[in-house]
Amino acid sequence: DGSDEETTGWVAIDLGAGLVRMTNPEEGVYVEMTSADMEQMASFDGGYEPEVPQVVETGQSRTIAGMRASAFDVSTFDATARIWVSRDDAELTRSFMALAEYGSGLSMGDAPDPSMVVAEHGMPVLTQEIDYDVYRISEVVSIERRSLATDLFEPPAGLRRVTMRD
Repeated sequence: DGSDEETTGWVAIDLGAGLVRMTNPEEGVYVEMTSADMEQMASFDGGYEPEVPQVVETGQSRTIAGMRASAFDVSTFDATARIWVSRDDAELTRSFMALAEYGSGLSMGDAPDPSMVVAEHGMPVLTQEIDYDVYRISEVVSIERRSLATDLFEPPAGLRRVTMRD
């Protein structure tokens, strides 16, 4: 809506089922998108020339959360980031690459997320980003493999389902 207020909610992505659910309890809805919806969105450019981010491998490497990582500098129109990526965990790297491909349909002409543009190089394990006057850091501190309850991925009862076609 153009405001600076943060929205509370979450996104659940099931790559196997080709399903994305964006849940917004404040508005009482969740948006459900299928693979077909994502393909349709990816084909819509809104008349905008997509921004091509600048990606430069720095040659630096270090260990983060027990994984070897390489640094990349990413510059877009409105953000600059140093992103450390790792390929040490092949399963996570494949999942992240699929997520990046899936998420590309959501940009609709917006500048791509710096973490997503390095997906071909591996999974981001540390991101330091400056976006206008906001500085953000996200870091993988550990990786834990365990089953999660399926109800964690379901929207809470009482929310209205909407689709991209609504």
